[in-house]
Amino acid sequence: IAVTGGSMSANSSLTNSAFITIANGATLSSNNSNTLANAFNNNGGTITISGNGALSTGNNGNAPITNQNGGTINVGTGSVISTGGGSPINNLGSSTSITIAGGILNTQSIPNTGTISGYGSVTGAFNAVLSTNGIVEALGGTLILNSPVNDAQNFEIAGTGTLDFANTVASGDTATFLTTAGTLYLADSARTSSSTLDGFSGTVKNLQGGDVIDTAGLNSS
Repeated sequence: IAVTGGSMSANSSLTNSAFITIANGATLSSNNSNTLANAFNNNGGTITISGNGALSTGNNGNAPITNQNGGTINVGTGSVISTGGGSPINNLGSSTSITIAGGILNTQSIPNTGTISGYGSVTGAFNAVLSTNGIVEALGGTLILNSPVNDAQNFEIAGTGTLDFANTVASGDTATFLTTAGTLYLADSARTSSSTLDGFSGTVKNLQGGDVIDTAGLNSS
């Protein structure tokens, strides 16, 4: 399926096991209101979004976007939006991935047992599924996590990537440096109105020379 030159809307669940491309300026949306079915089920397929293209559940859709069984969603600089009715973006399976290159994920929650990597903006609470934690990796730029992090995930900082926790971080969460050139950014993120690190209760691992924990602007106590 190739979506170009405008918008395409699906009125029922759409399953992809091959290829979907969404061109710059185009939108593929779903108005499926059945919460027991997926608005989009990327079942081992590949969805590639170019430019400012978008994959969206639309204003009326209540069903989730699900990426599973080795599926890949390449967001690029586009967006994946699942906000109708509070439906999630599911990223399920160890070989399943969502890559971002300056784009946006926007939803209420993200049950994640796969890998989400790259740089851009992510809004949505991460949820472990069946006690299996996924990987969220900052790579190639700054990955901003706008929602509170309350569920154990494996957060990683690769290459010269920057991981920006823009909200509170619970004690079960771990941020691991994979190289000696990454940045963990806490300056405008896991803090309270007192400008302290009270909001960051996570664990930092593998900090080495060359890595940076940026707490600029925070009080020392």
